Amino acid sequence: MRADQISEIVLLILGSFLLIAGAVRFIAMGGWRRAFALPLLKPIGLTAPDVILAVCLFLLTGSFVLRAASSILPRGESIAPAATSPAPTGPDGGDGTAPDSSELAVRAFADLIAKSILIGLFVSIVYFRLGRAGWADWGLNLSGLPRYCLWAVLVYLAFWPICAGLLMISTTILEWRGWGGEIREHSAILTLQDERTATNVVVMTALGAIVFAPIVEELLFRGLIFRSLQAYYKSTWPAALVSGLLFGMIHVGSPQTVVPLVFFGILLAAAYARTGSLAFTILIHAVFNAKTVIWLLLGTRA
Repeated sequence: MRADQISEIVLLILGSFLLIAGAVRFIAMGGWRRAFALPLLKPIGLTAPDVILAVCLFLLTGSFVLRAASSILPRGESIAPAATSPAPTGPDGGDGTAPDSSELAVRAFADLIAKSILIGLFVSIVYFRLGRAGWADWGLNLSGLPRYCLWAVLVYLAFWPICAGLLMISTTILEWRGWGGEIREHSAILTLQDERTATNVVVMTALGAIVFAPIVEELLFRGLIFRSLQAYYKSTWPAALVSGLLFGMIHVGSPQTVVPLVFFGILLAAAYARTGSLAFTILIHAVFNAKTVIWLLLGTRA
């Protein structure tokens, strides 16, 4: 067995133990009602146009930056050496062929730039509404960060077996229904899976997945969408369900991941409601993505 397969088994066993132990504790203490009674966060004055603007920026910025980067950094120049072998096959090639190493590098670089721009834009939207004094109300207060790091790992471990089970069920149903051709991996996974991918591309792709993507997606889906839905519904669970559904649907390009990511999105919304900390949900999300990146590298480059 490969290192990533052994590590996955250990992780599932450990996570299952934590999940069962937590469930037994809640049953013994009669704490189920308290566990599911999520508080309402303080309204922060976000409007529907704020959220619509943020969603439009999220959907359009990546393609705009990629076009700009492709015109400024022609294939083979500046940020990547010429490819000596083809990059991973998959949807990234557009016409069914794999993009070369320099093209992958341009895309990875453009992705980092786009995510950096989105972070600045989302923060600016909230700053316009709240001012600097409102960061704590939004959840970007970094106090208690070491404790949140530990809890982020524990939360991920406890709920990963559920996500893995949902992923297995979704994949099985797609294959059973004859929709196996619809099972596609995310472009970042295809890039990391191929051991021929240039090191600079691996580094940029991993950085985007572990650091930038969690920040962008948590600011949008929990900090803006969930927070606005919670104020609209005046209830936490409907807002968590809707924001979780939207979070899963943006990953519809890999349909087998939609259901587990809907669950993951609901979990992140619940964690945000419970703690009021976006920093905490960003850490959970980062651990989730980091595990995937590390396992891919263990499986393809060990």
